Amino acid sequence: MLLYLHITVAIAGLIISGYNLAKPSAVRQLAGYITVAVTFLSGTVLIVSTNAALVPACLSGLGYLSVVSLCLFLSRRRLAITP
Repeated sequence: MLLYLHITVAIAGLIISGYNLAKPSAVRQLAGYITVAVTFLSGTVLIVSTNAALVPACLSGLGYLSVVSLCLFLSRRRLAITP
């Protein structure tokens, strides 16, 4: 069940961050931060509870975090410039 939540929140984070990049909003920015935090926490719980291999999980998590962080950074920058 936690795996489904983890995947759903991660996909929602990608969608929210991508949409926020197109149309910056403070509410969507906060939602993006929340999805990153929930994805990170649920991933940590999944690794600890299932004794999964750490390297593949961390590499995919790092890739996800890089993409979403870049989108959130650029949208925050655009939001600061927008009057």
